[in-house]
Formats: sequence, C-alpha cells, structure tokens
Amino acid sequence: MNTRERQGWMIVVSLFMVMVIINGSGYGAQGVFFTPLLKQFGWTRAKLSLLQSTMGLTMGVAFPLAGLLLDRIEAKVVMLAGALLAGAAFAGASTAHSFGTMLAAYIAFGFGMGRRPRCRPRSWFPTGSRSGAVWRWELRWRERRSAAQ
Repeated sequence: MNTRERQGWMIVVSLFMVMVIINGSGYGAQGVFFTPLLKQFGWTRAKLSLLQSTMGLTMGVAFPLAGLLLDRIEAKVVMLAGALLAGAAFAGASTAHSFGTMLAAYIAFGFGMGRRPRCRPRSWFPTGSRSGAVWRWELRWRERRSAAQ
C-alpha cells in the first residue's frame, strides 16, 4: 500500500468516525431524550414526535442540496458547514424554553446533518455511508487498478 492509498483509507476512517459521532449523538439518541423532554416541558407526545419528524424531513431536503454542493465545493467545506450548523443547533436546543425555539433548532440540526457529504456527486439520492470524497478516491483507485491489469 503506497502513501496515496494510505491517505485514502485515512479519509474513509475519518469520515466513518464523523458519521458515527454525528449519528450517535444527534439522530440516534433522540429516543433517550424523549421522556426527559416530556417531563421538562410538559408537551404532548405528538408535539414532541413532530420535532423528530421535522428533523427527518429537513434531512431529506438537505441531502440533495449537499450532493449539489459537493459538485461545486470540496467535501471538507461542506462537512465543516454541516458540523457548525449541527453544533449551533445543539446549542440552540439546549437553551430552548418554547416549542418554537426547539422546532427551529431541530430544523437547523436537520440541515446540518443533511450537509454531511453523504450523496454522490451529481446524484439526487443518498448512497448510504459513501461520501463524495470517498467516491472520488475510490473512482481514481479503481481506474488505476483497471489500467494496471
């Protein structure tokens, strides 16, 4: 394995860790906070479920936008923007005292999660755990391997 391939694998591992941290702390942990939020704010279950649904819909809208951005901007810039937006949303949610403020934080968090480079360039649909950066590296690697054979 040469230096270029090693760098490519470091990108893969780094993106995997970022996705695990963001998915685990943000999207995957919502069930843990459901009962405490019910007790703290006294909202109905339907109202609290609306937050999660809104975040999911916002992520769905943001995924194609992230794919379009990846065609024009480097993946690290798109990821940084998404991480900053998600972090600001976490901060906003931690200081929220009303449903409207919490809803705005969840919408911002959905856009932040959707800015992760999870779409292939020129693609409208998410491709699972592949990112634009990994896809570009894999394409170059595959082309080199094909040429060597």
